[in-house]
Amino acid sequence: MSPESWKEYFKLQEAASPGPEVAERSLRSQRCSYCGKDCCAQCKCVVYCAKNCQKRHWNDHRNNCKTLRDLTWACQNKTRSNNKTFTSHLTPSEHAKIAKLVGRRCTVKCSLNELESTVLWDMGVQVSIVSKEMMGKHFPKNVIKNISELINGELDLTAANGTRIAYSGWTEIEV
Repeated sequence: MSPESWKEYFKLQEAASPGPEVAERSLRSQRCSYCGKDCCAQCKCVVYCAKNCQKRHWNDHRNNCKTLRDLTWACQNKTRSNNKTFTSHLTPSEHAKIAKLVGRRCTVKCSLNELESTVLWDMGVQVSIVSKEMMGKHFPKNVIKNISELINGELDLTAANGTRIAYSGWTEIEV
């Protein structure tokens, strides 16, 4: 996209609350019909509060944009083909709790063991934190393994706000 096109695109953007978030995958407009925030015109996944946030995030997002668009298409077609629909929405209090733990981060919808889920978009380490309740409810057959199978020594997990994150172990979930 040319710089002039981006300038025109950004002129259409309106400010909302801070931080990038994710739009519903089924939406094909420039705006999330749920929260009203503007989303990436190409992948329709990442929602921005303001044009300056989108500009600052573009260098990071451009590498993931096509992948997100392709994954969205694949998930939608897989869901349509087996006529199964799984939805999940956080309540405002649940969202606030997660934001306090990990900060305002991007989330994406993906398939975990063939269950469509909304997860934190991992920007490098390929690790997601899930509760024991979620594991028991959605992945009861997955075995929680000891972290010593992956690393030597102990693992000290700390959230973006400095809070220690307790963990039980790890498991592999097919994505």
